[in-house]
Amino acid sequence: MLEKVEVVLHEPNGPGDNLWTFTGKNLLEVLTMNGYQIGGYCAGQGSCGKCKVRLAGKVNPLTTSELQHLLPSEIKLGYRLACCCMVQGPLKVFIDFQDTGISKKPLGRTIDTKRESRVETRKVFIPGIDIDSPVTLYSRLAKALPGYQIKLGIDNLNELSKMDRIGRPALELNALILDQRAVIYMGRDECGAYGVALDLGTTSLFSALVNLQTGATVAIDSKPNMQRIYGADVVSRLSYCMENSEGLKTLQKVLVNTINSMMEGMCREVKIDPKRISQLSIVGNPVMLHFLMGLNPAGLAASPYIGLFEDEYVYNAQELGINTGNNAELVILPQVGGFIGADTIACLITLPSVSSERFLLLDIGTNGEIV
Repeated sequence: MLEKVEVVLHEPNGPGDNLWTFTGKNLLEVLTMNGYQIGGYCAGQGSCGKCKVRLAGKVNPLTTSELQHLLPSEIKLGYRLACCCMVQGPLKVFIDFQDTGISKKPLGRTIDTKRESRVETRKVFIPGIDIDSPVTLYSRLAKALPGYQIKLGIDNLNELSKMDRIGRPALELNALILDQRAVIYMGRDECGAYGVALDLGTTSLFSALVNLQTGATVAIDSKPNMQRIYGADVVSRLSYCMENSEGLKTLQKVLVNTINSMMEGMCREVKIDPKRISQLSIVGNPVMLHFLMGLNPAGLAASPYIGLFEDEYVYNAQELGINTGNNAELVILPQVGGFIGADTIACLITLPSVSSERFLLLDIGTNGEIV
């Protein structure tokens, strides 16, 4: 089974990125996919010897190509050829841009490990209960934060009610504001907010936990799609769904259980409460998205192959049985149509520019798409 591995990059001027990958991944591929342009012209064949990096951690033993291209003194210092290294455990990569010719270039939003903050914290003073003219706690919160949607969970309101005692002149609270529009948490102490990105593949599910304040990806996970028990591909799963009265509920439950398991594991890894998850962004092919939402996929089983929705779909995550904060939003990206889904849209929006260049985009999965 693949294990998650952290690859820590050390640059000359201080700490670099903290990357996440899986055991068995090629180090050159990991670095390239995260924006590090490695020197070399042999396409990773180990024949030019130009992709030298200094390592500390778990990788495979030295290869014949490395013994041919590296000096004994370099090997003693920990130098390896990135294209010949398979990540086998936690790893430190020491990069000297000048000596190795390595450079860091933005290749589009897919490779950025940090993004702009979507959350801000604001200190707010809420007036206490006026015995002569009492006003509900919710109304006082809304009045103190005009122009914002108050989207606090039940647990959060109950927590605040314990502080809102008669005779207390005011409450000093920290408000957590998402996307400059919605207050998603209020409390005495500052509290972080997290989001989850999910790719619902036919064969595997992939997830990433993102700190919405720093923009950093703090954990990742991948699990097999256990719907395979009911069919290896979407066509056979559609047949199972159509032929069994409880088929849709069964397939939905499999997905929800797997998502909860992945989220629980990621939250445990970074020691946070799943209730701190405020939003989930989900992509996948149209059939998988219909299964997740519990929507009848019959329209995708026959011509003209049209589902019940194609546009962005926003829903309450807990209503699907996903273990998150009370008001966490589940956002499904728009789909192209037919069997071309939101995963293709997710790929397209990561392109740095589509006006000045031409791109050939290939998604080679259980189902393949070309744009």
